[in-house]
Amino acid sequence: MLRDLTGINELSKTTMLLEDADVNIRTGNHRIAKAILNNMEANKEFKYYLQRVPALRMRGKFFMDSNAGSLSSVLHLKLNASLKLLNDFVEHKDTLQEKFPQIFIWQEFAAFENELRKPAYAKIAKYAD
Repeated sequence: MLRDLTGINELSKTTMLLEDADVNIRTGNHRIAKAILNNMEANKEFKYYLQRVPALRMRGKFFMDSNAGSLSSVLHLKLNASLKLLNDFVEHKDTLQEKFPQIFIWQEFAAFENELRKPAYAKIAKYAD
């Protein structure tokens, strides 16, 4: 249904998907949350979307909270991968901004980057204990 709506930009669509995944995790609908997060991680449509960073982190949190993955695999494949992806976005910000101006509010990039780093490190610290 969301895909069919006109007038909604791609940033809003991906943000809504993340919020939907978060709500589903909190309400115990793990299958739906897992499907949304898998889609955001694997779908080529979202390859250049910065919202993949919190999606990876949320997926790592989901795996750790549900004991569906070992600490080392979740740490490497999800939590550290989210930070690496964020670093890649930082490194290629200008190119992405030129090619995909509609996928993000680029003036807010620095604040967004800081917002993503703190919870990623907090999750790593939480699960490393």
